[in-house]
Amino acid sequence: MTSCLPALRFIATPRLSAMPHIDNDVKLDFKDVLLRPKRSTLKSRSEVDLTRSFSFRNSKQTYSGVPIIAANMDTVGTFEMAKVLCKS
Repeated sequence: MTSCLPALRFIATPRLSAMPHIDNDVKLDFKDVLLRPKRSTLKSRSEVDLTRSFSFRNSKQTYSGVPIIAANMDTVGTFEMAKVLCKS
């Protein structure tokens, strides 16, 4: 009968390459970024057109509409929200 202790000992030993990577780059949060609107010649908000056209490179299809997506949050990006956004 062979012993499996050496194999278990080998698996349990930590390797130096398995250490987590520490990223020291600067990260920005919502409070760190200021969005400033551009100047506009429009007289009223009712003159604003939010429609955009997108052409997809691989499928050669185009989309024209208002690009709205749900936020990536567990309380917002639900199946119910996906169904409502799909109807639009």
